[in-house]
Amino acid sequence: MLEALRFHFPIATLLRDGDAIATAAEPHPELNARLPDGCVAQTRAQLGTVAADDATMKEKKGGVGALTQEQNAKFGQLNQWIARARARKTAGLAFPG
Repeated sequence: MLEALRFHFPIATLLRDGDAIATAAEPHPELNARLPDGCVAQTRAQLGTVAADDATMKEKKGGVGALTQEQNAKFGQLNQWIARARARKTAGLAFPG
């Protein structure tokens, strides 16, 4: 049974080093001859996909995502309650009793 692949290094390292390897292999036909057909081009495309997906995930981090109108209304109400609770706590700390 195959286990899921897990990276034990940052994605930035994968992108930087993968780009360096692909760039080094592109102008050398002697290396390309030992690799499967289209390997370097495929690697370059996959690095682009990983970079784009990484950027997309960073943009979505902390975001609420696509909510319905009803969910947006409830989320707005929740934010109002949180703001009131913070204001009440801050006032209590500023003016004890």
